[in-house]
Amino acid sequence: MKYKVIIEQPVYSEINAAVSYYDELEPGLGKKFFNEISGCIEIIRINPFFQVRYKDYRFLPVKTFPFVIVFEVDQTKKVVVIWSLFHTSQNPKKLPK
Repeated sequence: MKYKVIIEQPVYSEINAAVSYYDELEPGLGKKFFNEISGCIEIIRINPFFQVRYKDYRFLPVKTFPFVIVFEVDQTKKVVVIWSLFHTSQNPKKLPK
């Protein structure tokens, strides 16, 4: 059974900022980044049970970009909430609380 995925509003800003950044580096790279993030979200929708890394948050690493998707799973409601697209070089204190 697929889970419903809720993406919190700040995540959209994080994705847009990263897409813009990668497009400035190389035309088309932003689209590649966006497609990879979309694929990761689909993986989470199908199987959200990745390792719990921080409190109740789970992390899914993005394969070719230095990001992790930070999310929580509500098994009873079959809902996943994505809280952050976190760049791995950021200070871990910036993780959701």
